[in-house]
Amino acid sequence: MLDLITQLYSYGHSVFSFKDITILSGVQEADLLAKRLYYYCKQGQLTQLRRGLYALNKNYDKKELACKIYKPSYISTFTVLTQTGVVFQYHPEINLISYLRREITIDGQIYKLHKINSEISTNPQGIIQKNNYAIASTERALLDTIYLIPNAYFDNLDPIDWEKCFELSEIYQNKSLVKRLNQYYKHHMSSIAFEWI
Repeated sequence: MLDLITQLYSYGHSVFSFKDITILSGVQEADLLAKRLYYYCKQGQLTQLRRGLYALNKNYDKKELACKIYKPSYISTFTVLTQTGVVFQYHPEINLISYLRREITIDGQIYKLHKINSEISTNPQGIIQKNNYAIASTERALLDTIYLIPNAYFDNLDPIDWEKCFELSEIYQNKSLVKRLNQYYKHHMSSIAFEWI
């Protein structure tokens, strides 16, 4: 086996699944690879974050880990909306859309997985591949939030591209969601008009 740690560092990721390492190393014997990974963890050259998930060191990207816990998944809802200024309240957990509902804590970080129909969650529209993880655009995150929380409150809808939002809403095939989206849009437009009076 070539120096596995060197291989992992050269790959440009900070988090690896057992499957990733199997492919990169070319070692097909699971027992042999598991023993080698155990050795690297004992030596402090790798950190085991959870069964089957490893980081090169403690400075790993938590968003990268988030999308490897259960695949496929992508970062969305309040994690994105807080970053883009749509929601002002701080949400310390990392929110994801996936095929199942879970709340997991790894290394002190909470990861909240929200279940959405797989036909919606696997649709790539409005999903950005960024720094080894998948993350929703602001508009996709808004729609995911409205879909999951019908009466969600948003502090600032100025960052929203409404044309994109209405285009993306077709993914959900949900009349109630489109109706709620229209209500948010009308409320936002009326508040802008009020500001100009």
